[in-house]
Amino acid sequence: MNIYLYLKTHNVTGLKYLGQTTNNNPHKYTGSGKYWKLHLAKHGKDYSTTILHECTDPSEIISLGKYYSELWNVVDSTEFANLIIEDGNSTSHTKESRDKMSQSRIGVEPWNKGKSMWTDEEKLRISDHWKNYVHSDEMITRRTQTRLDNGYSHSEETKQKISNSTKGRKPTAATLEKMSIAAKKNGYNGHGFKPGHATHNAMQCAIKNTITGVITEHTSLKQWATSCDGVNYSAASYAFKIKDTYRHYEILR
Repeated sequence: MNIYLYLKTHNVTGLKYLGQTTNNNPHKYTGSGKYWKLHLAKHGKDYSTTILHECTDPSEIISLGKYYSELWNVVDSTEFANLIIEDGNSTSHTKESRDKMSQSRIGVEPWNKGKSMWTDEEKLRISDHWKNYVHSDEMITRRTQTRLDNGYSHSEETKQKISNSTKGRKPTAATLEKMSIAAKKNGYNGHGFKPGHATHNAMQCAIKNTITGVITEHTSLKQWATSCDGVNYSAASYAFKIKDTYRHYEILR
């Protein structure tokens, strides 16, 4: 099997490409380089081919490919479309090669511009699926436990950002109606908490330290969480709602 080391030159732009192929017609073979192929797509397949070497020994072609790559500095040179040295198997890209790829995409319209992955029927089916989707209690508990185990908590900076983003925000009448329907559907009694679950944030609560046995009274669950270092209010609130302990704490009322 003959192997060809070739040099292609675009007849309009003058851009060159060094490559190798086992194709029976190396002159007709366009080349496989990403930047080179994008260049042809943009400026047309008008190029000439020079055969630099022909043999049957792959190691010989590899050696010559490296030689010409270094001789002409094909990766860094703006005269060449090569993104890697021509040794038959290189995969690493230099900063210059990445810049070439970036420049080659300028002005190229994305293939999916103005197109949608889904038909209207598929969109409707996906929408209906998620409208009726409900996470199982097992899934919710597992997610909560993962957060507890990893000690997940928002930083003070993040908390402040969340606070600032919600200040002055008022839900619309439609949103309030949706919230009301969702609360009734989940069994909430209209006073802000679900019967048999943890005390509402704004009401007094008693927290027990299961290690020391100490019970403390607090004006609200959030006040207790704020006063304890390392306590995540959201995680603790959910754990108490499902009648579970949070770390070594449990809520009594």
